[in-house]
Amino acid sequence: MYFLFEVMDNLLTTFITFEKDRLFFEIVVTKTLQRKESGGQNDSIPKVYSYPISVV
Repeated sequence: MYFLFEVMDNLLTTFITFEKDRLFFEIVVTKTLQRKESGGQNDSIPKVYSYPISVV
């Protein structure tokens, strides 16, 4: 299962898996204020936003 949360200017992507009697969490976090913009030069090239990530 994937979940996406925005909390206090941070995006958290969470991947949860179940294996027998175990539960695994993988969390990737990025600060929304540090986004970089590329593209968008004209109507045929959309803007693209990228974010630096870190793993918790």
